[in-house]
Amino acid sequence: MKINKILVVSLVSILFLFTNKVFSNNEFNFKQEILKFVPYEKLDTLLSNNKKLVYMPYRELKKLILEKSAPAPQAPVDYVIKNLSLEGTIKDGYVAFTGDYQIDLVNKNWAKIPVLSTDTALKQAVFDEKTAKLINYNNFFNVISDEVGEHSLKLKFDVGTQKSGNTNRVSFSIPNASVTNIRVNEAPDLNIDNVNGKVAIKWKNGTTQIQPTVNKTKPEKIDNRPPKIVASVNTLISLDEGLLQGFSDYSFKIYHNGIEKLAFRIPEGIEVLDVSSPQNIINKGSQKIAGNVLTVYLKSKVKDDINLNISYEKTFENKKTELHIPAIIPVGKEINKVSGYLALQTAGNSEIKPVKTENISRIDLGDLPRKLESLAEYPIIAAYSFLKGEYSLSMEVIPHKDAPVQVAMIDQVRADSRLSFNGVMTSKIDYSIRNMSEQFFRFNLPENAEILYSAINRAPQQIEKQDSGDARNTVYLVNIKKYQDSSPFNLTIIYRQKFKLNNLFIFRDLQLPQVINMAALTTSWAVYLPENLHYWNFTGLSKGNNNYLRYLPRVNSLKDSSKRNIQTQIASNYYAEDEAASPGKVTGILPPEFTMPPVKNLKRHDFSGYLTGTAPVDILIVGITKLIYLLVILLIGYLVWKNQLYRFK
Repeated sequence: MKINKILVVSLVSILFLFTNKVFSNNEFNFKQEILKFVPYEKLDTLLSNNKKLVYMPYRELKKLILEKSAPAPQAPVDYVIKNLSLEGTIKDGYVAFTGDYQIDLVNKNWAKIPVLSTDTALKQAVFDEKTAKLINYNNFFNVISDEVGEHSLKLKFDVGTQKSGNTNRVSFSIPNASVTNIRVNEAPDLNIDNVNGKVAIKWKNGTTQIQPTVNKTKPEKIDNRPPKIVASVNTLISLDEGLLQGFSDYSFKIYHNGIEKLAFRIPEGIEVLDVSSPQNIINKGSQKIAGNVLTVYLKSKVKDDINLNISYEKTFENKKTELHIPAIIPVGKEINKVSGYLALQTAGNSEIKPVKTENISRIDLGDLPRKLESLAEYPIIAAYSFLKGEYSLSMEVIPHKDAPVQVAMIDQVRADSRLSFNGVMTSKIDYSIRNMSEQFFRFNLPENAEILYSAINRAPQQIEKQDSGDARNTVYLVNIKKYQDSSPFNLTIIYRQKFKLNNLFIFRDLQLPQVINMAALTTSWAVYLPENLHYWNFTGLSKGNNNYLRYLPRVNSLKDSSKRNIQTQIASNYYAEDEAASPGKVTGILPPEFTMPPVKNLKRHDFSGYLTGTAPVDILIVGITKLIYLLVILLIGYLVWKNQLYRFK
């Protein structure tokens, strides 16, 4: 009993010691949290040693947060073009420019910055030393960017020259900039401000004097001398089948006093279609034709450079003829000189040859003005120049007829014909066709033939026919309107024929259908014949590179008698004629696909890879009966027997 007490006391002591050690460990050493309130005035003393902490009143903190979260105000514009400098070099027919832009993007969003009109030939655009992102918007090339700050843009572009007399001119549009500086060759800089984005510069030949055509302030001197006009004419004549069309571009240089009208001599047979001006200076509706003179009235008195365009036409017989090329020349006492160029093009298949020329000379095509050459829609076949207003030119026009164009073609014909012992032949023809504009596939069937089935890409098709009263001339039609493209499609036709096979001698032509409105390139024909019939000759095919004729052994695919009625089999399984069909159409209850009837003891003749000729494809077969075989054997036996008797003698 004492031992038990001692043991219990010992265990309690050990447990007490262990518990005291565990709870004295730092992991289980619980501390009480103490909250202390410090006045705001004493925070400076407490936090003076910790430089990372900042303290402020709550309302100031709230104000700061609101200010930072509020969106920044937007500028009234997205960009500003601070400086725009252009430097040009005069070339033959155009001016090559380099441009340097200084752009300031002020708002943090995507901006479209117009930099140059699209009527120029832009060759290069570099934005901050990278290829610029350009879009076409409102007839301007636009740079797009969303990077706030200053940017540089460098351009290279060409502007075509407009020539009038000895004066050259370029015109294009640029955006408004704070400062615009333009320089061409060695001419003085042109400082252009507030010109509404339009640049127009002109210069004289042989000099580098450049003058802008904007902001002219000098009063013009009044010149009372009568006007003198120097005209340049560029004419394009187009000849089609029985129709001459002309377009003449006139450039007038007016000296001294201005003019209010212009007169032109109109040759006989010419109908004027339109008179226009790129400068919109014509008083529309006031043109008059009196006799052979056309008078064009202007809106106001005009001097310096003006341009007019006249389009006209003339009809002639579409046959070999001598045609006089008309010359619409400005006339009047104020006309001092008229010169120009003439180009001829043919839109049809007509051949032209010069017959008579007077005061006009033939030149090389490369000597034509670029503007006249660009007007031609067809190749120019003759070019002329003249220095005097009056000239005469006659051409011999020889029209040529178009050769017929194949709008549909059969790439390959694959035929399979099977002739039974009782004279019924079933044929399946597959045509691989390419069609561009044909509406129907037209064909004739051989004699004593009737249609069983037709399909395009295995889809059954309705067949129509044009009945002429003669069965041999009946035209059958398959609608192929849906297949008018360059992709080939497959047309399948199945038909049958009935022949009378006599017991003594067989001499029969086998024919394929004759396609009327398209030609075939190659034909392959597998012909299955009874053993007593033999291939003799064929027409309508010619030898190609890979053609061959194979005789295959007879085919044994039926277990029953060789005299099974194939005609009955076809009628019961594959064909049902619709008695209620409308006249001129063949209809029936047709399966999705037609399976050719099997064959028994038939010999196959395979014509493969032959080129199709112009004649109908025709195979001649001949045959002899067993009686003929027997007579031949008896004759041979008789001759052998006679030979033996001769030897005994």
